[in-house]
Amino acid sequence: VASGDALSPVVHLHLPSTLPSRSAEENLLQDIVDEAMKHGVLLSRAKYVTKEELNPPRPSIRLVVSAGHTPEHIRQ
Repeated sequence: VASGDALSPVVHLHLPSTLPSRSAEENLLQDIVDEAMKHGVLLSRAKYVTKEELNPPRPSIRLVVSAGHTPEHIRQ
């Protein structure tokens, strides 16, 4: 599930359903980030200081597209 503002180059990818715990969801997202890196794709998990947040956002992967990305980068 993708979320973000239409004017922002940042898109957050969330898992379609929640896992039993926040840490399980974070671990699965980290596995996805690690696997993407093996294929030359740099992704980043959004990280929050959950102890400081009243209602922390759901764990997600942050995607950022810039003018420096070619169509081939995006297809990858």
